[in-house]
Amino acid sequence: MVVASSLVSRSMLVRRLKQTVGPRLQLQGLQKVEVLAAFERAFTDGPTFGRGTVLHLACNKAGVEVRVGDRHKVEVKSPELAHALLAAYLDGDATLPAFRDAILSRVTAGVHK
Repeated sequence: MVVASSLVSRSMLVRRLKQTVGPRLQLQGLQKVEVLAAFERAFTDGPTFGRGTVLHLACNKAGVEVRVGDRHKVEVKSPELAHALLAAYLDGDATLPAFRDAILSRVTAGVHK
């Protein structure tokens, strides 16, 4: 994703991501708190956001790789976090249903070829 407005702050994005991912994160107690804190630090320990800042979130078997710009890269090792982040975009209560539908229709179209 690309920061398109100077009104988008790092703290605003982190707060929204935690609100979206937190309830989907299948961990309990201290473990959940630690993973969410590590996810937050992946953003807050990096460069500040400005208009045009590129944010890249990559899910893999080990967790989530967070890149801010081309110099800051952090891996949050938690398969549960990767699952929760994907669920935020793809489950029945997806944050961006039109985005989910577009992805799923492309996957379905590829399967039928």
